[in-house]
Amino acid sequence: MKRFGIRKTLAPDHPRRQSHLLGDDWEAFEWYEDERDRDAALKEMQREHLYSRRGDVPRLILERVDR
Repeated sequence: MKRFGIRKTLAPDHPRRQSHLLGDDWEAFEWYEDERDRDAALKEMQREHLYSRRGDVPRLILERVDR
């Protein structure tokens, strides 16, 4: 079983929090074999992506989790 994960939730002002879209309690997880892989993936998720508009920031809340 993969033990190290990243929990994704929506920022409080995210437009997809509306009830007819994802809602307030939406969350998703990605799991990894070890902490190093998890931390590398988290760093990649937090960076400004190639096709982002200048000044755009990720609107997901990302947090490390272990099980």
